[in-house]
Amino acid sequence: MYKALISTLLLCFAVATSIAQNNETDPYIEVNGSAEMDITPDIIVYTVVLREYEKDRKIVSLEDIEGGFLIAVNASGIKKENIKITNVSASALGTKRKRKAFASKTYNLTFKDPSGLKDFTDRLDNLDIESQSISKVTHSRLPEFRLELKKTALLAAKNKAEALLSVVDSKLGKPLLIRELAGGNYSRRNIGSNSISNDDLDVLLNGIGFKPIKLRFEIMARFRID
Repeated sequence: MYKALISTLLLCFAVATSIAQNNETDPYIEVNGSAEMDITPDIIVYTVVLREYEKDRKIVSLEDIEGGFLIAVNASGIKKENIKITNVSASALGTKRKRKAFASKTYNLTFKDPSGLKDFTDRLDNLDIESQSISKVTHSRLPEFRLELKKTALLAAKNKAEALLSVVDSKLGKPLLIRELAGGNYSRRNIGSNSISNDDLDVLLNGIGFKPIKLRFEIMARFRID
């Protein structure tokens, strides 16, 4: 019984090996296809850091600073779901002999367009803000755009392979391998990264708005030649 089982396994292995070798010798064509798209961000995350400080030997409290900040938030009509507190901390500052702890709080605010952000930043001009910056730009339909772009890149590879094979009177067979090539994705700054240049903020405040972000993907496809 064991001999029969071993013989069967050896036979299966031999058949599988033979098929693999035959597949490796099948004629095939390998091509790359690419696709790109320009999209305008519809999600802007703005980070504001509030921090206590000393003035005339008195500490201006975080509560007072935050009060003015929240007035600006309400006046700008920012919804609660678009406001998040991402950090609350206290840091010791001063000389070695005399150190004081200053509390700080970090807010992330989400905007749908540059005009809403500009209106908000205008209201912060006269407030005691430690720092403010654009921390993220992205698009609400980004996953959908990425998938459609990959499909378009694959279709471009298929069309290229068909065109090349038509020259030598051959037909395109089934796909043998499809691979997304590294190095694709975003060609204009990393959309969704944690740091965006403040040049973007300067451009925004000048009323020009964001430049479109270019998405690009490249697909390698291998097809059998029939």
